[in-house]
Formats: sequence, C-alpha cells, structure tokens
Amino acid sequence: MSIGFRPSGPVAPPPQITLWVVLKDTRTARATVRQHPHGRELVVLVGEDIAWSRLYRDHEDSRDLGLMAEGTRLDFERLGWVTDTAF
Repeated sequence: MSIGFRPSGPVAPPPQITLWVVLKDTRTARATVRQHPHGRELVVLVGEDIAWSRLYRDHEDSRDLGLMAEGTRLDFERLGWVTDTAF
C-alpha cells in the first residue's frame, strides 16, 4: 500500500487590519494587526521592513494593543511624519 501526497496549494497570509499609515518624504510606515495562533500581533512596518512587532495574547486587555499603536503613531508624528488621511 502506498500513500499519495499532493503538493499543497499556496498558503494565504493571515488576515490583517491596517490601523494607520504615516508618510515622510517618499517613505511610508504603517501599523497592522494580524491574527496569530496565540493571539493578535501588532506589527509596525517602515516600507516593507518590520520595524518591530509584539504579540498580544488572547487573555491580555485589547486596550493595551490600541494604546501601543496610538503611542507609536504619535512618536512618528513627533519625528515629522504625517498621517495619511487618504488611508
């Protein structure tokens, strides 16, 4: 008896939500939240590079994620970045 294996199809990226986008010169930074097997992950990207990320486990208060995202946006604005209102 043999077991046949089929190649798996493409893997879809986890669902994510963009919270904000800021611009400076030709650069773009954004904060996204994406589902993770252990909770939700807040990811801050500058261009296509991850600046940092933090996992918020399901038992943690969701307000902490919002406060961290908002504080990070304010930090960018203090450095001269501007919120993208078209987003």
